[in-house]
Amino acid sequence: MWEGYFHAIIYLVMSYINVYVQAEVLHHKGRLDLIAQTDDYLYLMEFKLDGRVEDALEQIKQRAYFMPYRNSDKIIFLVGINFSKEERNVDSWEAQRWQAS
Repeated sequence: MWEGYFHAIIYLVMSYINVYVQAEVLHHKGRLDLIAQTDDYLYLMEFKLDGRVEDALEQIKQRAYFMPYRNSDKIIFLVGINFSKEERNVDSWEAQRWQAS
């Protein structure tokens, strides 16, 4: 059981409901796990396995994964999701709306 398993499940569910998704999006400071886009929203997602949601959100912020989208008209959410290896499920998650400063 590894993070990629959960990553694939989220990707497939998003694709199935006709949400445009990109996985493992390269950035000059790393790789964002998943981007999901609708007409009005953009979700930047970072996953952890038996980790902390706070660490996932901090990674998005520290590596500035939102910068390529800062001029988008879409509402941007930073999403951290922690999966439990033992429970084989989402352990916790948190979303924060990103505001350009």
